[in-house]
Amino acid sequence: MDKARVTRAPGVAEGKRAVPSKKARAFSLSQTESESTQAETLEDEHSAEAHTSSPAHANLTKKSHGRNGRREYESADTQSTPRTTGSSETRPSSSLLTGSGAKTGTAHRSEGQSPLSQYPEDLLMLLAKKVFCQGFEMTFGTLLGRYGCPFVDDPHSDIVVPVSTLVRTLDAKTCKDTRTQLSLGIPQSDLVSLATDDLIERCLDRAILAFTARWLPLNSSTLDFEALTTSCWRSSRSDMLMLLNRVSYRSVLALCLFAHTPVPVGVGEEEELDGLSAPICMHTALMHVQKLRQQCNPVRKFSPSLTQVVVGVENRAYWAAVAWDVVDALSSDMRTSLTSGLNGACAESAWRLTRAFLFGSFLPATKIWLADGFKVDDDSASRVIGAASVCNIYTWKIVTSLKEALREGADEEMVLWVWGPLLESLTLFRKSIRPLLTLCEKHIHFLSQENRFGWFETGLNHCVGVMVLLEMLEVARRSDFVQQLVEVQEEVEHEAFAILKFGTENAFHVLKCGQNFAPDGTSPIPAEPMDIAFVGLYMFPHHLVTLTQLLCEIILQRRQKAALSEGAFVHLSSILVAALEKLPDSSKVVRSARRDLQAVIEEIM
Repeated sequence: MDKARVTRAPGVAEGKRAVPSKKARAFSLSQTESESTQAETLEDEHSAEAHTSSPAHANLTKKSHGRNGRREYESADTQSTPRTTGSSETRPSSSLLTGSGAKTGTAHRSEGQSPLSQYPEDLLMLLAKKVFCQGFEMTFGTLLGRYGCPFVDDPHSDIVVPVSTLVRTLDAKTCKDTRTQLSLGIPQSDLVSLATDDLIERCLDRAILAFTARWLPLNSSTLDFEALTTSCWRSSRSDMLMLLNRVSYRSVLALCLFAHTPVPVGVGEEEELDGLSAPICMHTALMHVQKLRQQCNPVRKFSPSLTQVVVGVENRAYWAAVAWDVVDALSSDMRTSLTSGLNGACAESAWRLTRAFLFGSFLPATKIWLADGFKVDDDSASRVIGAASVCNIYTWKIVTSLKEALREGADEEMVLWVWGPLLESLTLFRKSIRPLLTLCEKHIHFLSQENRFGWFETGLNHCVGVMVLLEMLEVARRSDFVQQLVEVQEEVEHEAFAILKFGTENAFHVLKCGQNFAPDGTSPIPAEPMDIAFVGLYMFPHHLVTLTQLLCEIILQRRQKAALSEGAFVHLSSILVAALEKLPDSSKVVRSARRDLQAVIEEIM
C-alpha cells in the first residue's frame, strides 16, 4: 500500500484540502483590509432613472405552480442594463466581464486585451444566468424549499426556492437596497448609496459567471476555454475585495459562490497566494450573515406588517448559510462559524430544531409509510430527499464536532457525548431513510430530473460523510469506534461505487439555446440542448475528489492483499476514473486528482 498510495490533491476550491490531513491541522484566516468608501447623497434624477431600470430590485411576481409543485419566480425586468449614478465611488467597470478582473499591473496577469472581451458579453452573461438558474438553483433550491428547511414549517411553500431570489428578496424587504428604502419613506440621510447598490449587484453577476463558467456550452472553434474560466475567476476575485465591508445578503451569496468556484488551471501557485482565498471569502460571508441577523432593520419600524414575511425568508437564508458553514468545516478541519463547535454539537437551538425535524416529525412518518406502503411520486420523493439532505447536514455537523474533540484531546466523556448522537443519525439514515430512497430508486426514471439529481446527491453526501468519518477514526486510532461501524462501512463502500456510476451515466438537462442567444448566427453560443453529468453538476467537487481518493485506497489495499481480483480492480478503478473525467476540466484540483489516480492505477497494474 505504501508503494502505491494515492497522492492527495494539495487543495481545493481556492485552498481547501481535498481530504482531511493525517495530522491535526488548522489554518488561520488572515483579515484582509479593503478601502472604505463614503456614501453619497442621491440625486433626484439618478434615483428616478435607477428606479425604473434596475432589474435586481424589481418587484418579484410568482407564476403558477409547475407539475412538481414549484412556483417559478420572475423579475419585472429580464435584462441587466448598466446604470450610471454619477457617483465617484470605486466600483466595477460598466462591462460585466472586462472590468476589475482585467486590470493590468499585476505580475500574474497578462497585459493587453482580456480574453473575455472577444466574446459577446451580454450573451455570455445571459447564458451563465440560465445555467445558474436552471442548473444550480434548481438543485440547491430544494434544500431551502418546502421539505428541505427544518427552520420553517410551511406546507404551502415552494418545493424549490432559488437562492438568488431569496437574497434579493431579503435585501429588498430588509431595506438593504435603496429603492425599497425610498418607497418606505426612510430618511435620505440613512439611505444606502445607489452606487453601492449597483456595485453589489454587478459583483454578484460576476460571481455567478465565474461559478458557472466551467459548465458553459461554448462551441466556437476559436474559443480558449481555459482563458475564459481564468479571466472570469480573476475578475470575480478582484470584486470580492469590494464586498468585504459591504454587508448584504447579495454580498453573502457572491462571496459563497466565489469560495466554491474551483481555481482554474490557468492560475499559477504564486497568483493563488497573491490575493483573497476561498476560506477568507467564506469566513467573511458567514460574518455578514451574523451581522445581518443582529441588526435592527429599519423595515420593522417603517413597515411592521412585513416582519413575519421577512422572518420566514430570513430563516431559509440562515439554513443555507448553516449548510455551507458545515460543508466548509468538514473540508477544512475548522470549527463551524455560525454555530458552536464541540459544545454546541447537539445543544444549540439550530441543531435542536434540526433534530426535532428529523426525529420528531420525519421519523414517525417513515414508520407509517414503511408499514402501510409508500407510493412514489415527485412530491413524496421530494419529501424523502429533503429529509435525507437535512440528515446529511446534521451528520456532517456531528462529524466535525467529533473531529474537533479527537483533535483537541477532549476527555472521554465529551467524546462519548458526541458519539451517541452520531450513531443515532447514522441509524436514522440506514433504517428509515435508505429504505425509502431504495423505493425511489425503483421509480427513478419516472421522477423529475431535480429529484433524480437530489437522489444522487443525498446518496453521495452520505457516502462522503461516512468515509471521512472512518478515515478520521483510523487516524485517531479509535478502533473501538470503527468496530461499531463495520456494517455501515461495508454498505457505504458498495453504495459509493454504485452512486458514482449512476452520477456518471446520468445527466441534468440545463437549457435549450436558440435564436434568442445568437440572432446573427455568429455567436459561440450553441443552439443544441446542454446536458451536464450529475457528478459534474455536484456543487462540492472537492468532496467528490475526496471520495474517489479514499475509495482508491480501499481497492488498492484489497488488491495488494489478493482480496480483489484483477478484473474487479480494473472495473472499480474505471468507475473512479470516469467520475473524475466528468468533473469540470478547468479545475486545477480535478486535473491533479486525475493524474494521481492514473499514475497509481498504472503502477499497480
